[in-house]
Amino acid sequence: MTSLDLSLKYIGDEGAKSLSKALEINKTLTSLDLSWNNIGNEGAKALAKALEINGTLASLHLVWNSIGDEGAKALAKALKINKTLTSLDLQLNIIGDEGAETFAEALEVNQTLTSLKMQGNILRENRVNIIEFALKLNVLLTSSNDITHTSLDLSSNNIGEENAKSLTKILEKFLEKFLEIKKTITSVNLSENFIRAEGGEVIAKVLETNETLTTLDLWGNNIREEGARAIAKALESNKTLAILNLGSNNIGEGVKAISKALSINKTLTLLDLWDNNIREEGTMDFAKVLETNKTLTSLDLSRNDIGEEGAKALAKALEINKTLTSLDLSWISIGESTKAVAKALEINQTLTSLNLWSCNIRDKGAKAIANALKINKNLTSLNLNKNKIGGEGGKAIAKVLETNKTLISLNLSQNNLRKEGAGAIGEALKTNKTLTSLDLSQNNFRKEGAGAIGEALKTNKTLTSLDLSRNGIGEEGACAVAKGLETNETLTSLDLSKNNTRWHGVIDDISSFLTRNNEAQK
Repeated sequence: MTSLDLSLKYIGDEGAKSLSKALEINKTLTSLDLSWNNIGNEGAKALAKALEINGTLASLHLVWNSIGDEGAKALAKALKINKTLTSLDLQLNIIGDEGAETFAEALEVNQTLTSLKMQGNILRENRVNIIEFALKLNVLLTSSNDITHTSLDLSSNNIGEENAKSLTKILEKFLEKFLEIKKTITSVNLSENFIRAEGGEVIAKVLETNETLTTLDLWGNNIREEGARAIAKALESNKTLAILNLGSNNIGEGVKAISKALSINKTLTLLDLWDNNIREEGTMDFAKVLETNKTLTSLDLSRNDIGEEGAKALAKALEINKTLTSLDLSWISIGESTKAVAKALEINQTLTSLNLWSCNIRDKGAKAIANALKINKNLTSLNLNKNKIGGEGGKAIAKVLETNKTLISLNLSQNNLRKEGAGAIGEALKTNKTLTSLDLSQNNFRKEGAGAIGEALKTNKTLTSLDLSRNGIGEEGACAVAKGLETNETLTSLDLSKNNTRWHGVIDDISSFLTRNNEAQK
């Protein structure tokens, strides 16, 4: 006999003790179900002792018994010794945080268990999550060495701060060993796991010796300054990592160590440092390194408090840097320093994408950027969303669009362009021959602005994607856009949502024109 179901037999602790003695000598049973039997801590302890000796049982069900922390501790201790059990079901018992913690510790040692169910106990959800995380790693570690996957996703496990110490131990046991065995893994995602500084140090240790990893995502882990310093130190010697996301980690002054590493590292091409409490001084150090760095092509510094002086330092670096192609400064109030950024665009010959979403550049900043675009020959994507540039700023951008030959994507959403700015954009679209994507949503230009855009669509031959949502254009504005689409053969995507356009006739016409254009593009 290999399988035995004794559920709902109400055997209690004494029955469990008797069964345990049999399990110590049994050599055939692989599956045992003891659910709904009122087994308490004493019965669980007896079963645990049997598990330390038994060499055949693979599956044990103990659902809906009365096992508490003491019984859980005994079972966890057995798991450190047992080499055959792969599935243990402890749902609907009375195990608390103390008992659950011992299972997390046991899984640091155990390498055979792949399924452990503990839902319906009295432990906190985060304790369940840390156990499930450890199990996930066990499954990966014991899977076939012939694994052909190139990425490892361990993100968003909701482990919580109180489990950070356990998580660090698990990572220390697992990660380096796993990457040594699974030579094909080049990408690891550990985002949103709260690994903290200690976990960051474990990752750094791996990076110092690993020779295959090219992509590492650690955003949302609160590694702070200490963790950032450890990772920076590893970057000085690492020769393979190309993509690193350290977003939302509160690294603060740790950016100085990252800067130093970038002056030495020769492989990193993409770096995300968004939302990290990086301030003016740290930004200035970073900017200095950008003047000489020859490998970084993409940099995200969004949602940091770099200040106007920090923005000016970055702008100065852009005048000299010859490798960076993408820069994200969104959600940073750069204000007057927009002029410095614009001046850098006149000189820089490599940047192709610039994100200035919600940077408080206003109409003066928009005019400065527009003047730079008259000279700049390489920028292809520009995001000016939510910058209060108004009608005057819109007109300045529109004017340069008439002659600019490189920009293909432009976002002017949430700028209160009104009908004056939209009208100027419409005129520019009649002659512009490069722009393919344009976002004009939430600009309050109503039917008059929609009319100008509709007129432009009659002759424009390059625009493929257009967002006019949330502009209050009404039926009349929608009709003007539809009229423009009658002869337009290139636009394939159009957003007119939230515009008070309830007349289904015009919406149907627009949908028909877009379908026609999409079919023609196939």
